[in-house]
Amino acid sequence: GEAATKLKGVVKVAKMEAGGKLSLLEGYDFKGYPILVFIPAGKKMKRFYYTYDGSRTVSDMSSWVMEKMQ
Repeated sequence: GEAATKLKGVVKVAKMEAGGKLSLLEGYDFKGYPILVFIPAGKKMKRFYYTYDGSRTVSDMSSWVMEKMQ
């Protein structure tokens, strides 16, 4: 999508449909869907992430990701 294009080379952006693969979400405490999360590199084993609750504009989401990287 547009956010992936804007953040290319900065972060990896992925869209995931868990569907029947709930094991992919094991260890995360997601409360609802759709959800946008940022998982910092190197933190995967600790299941550490930030949940985004702002507007769904590419500009706002990209700015949020850049803030979390600092």
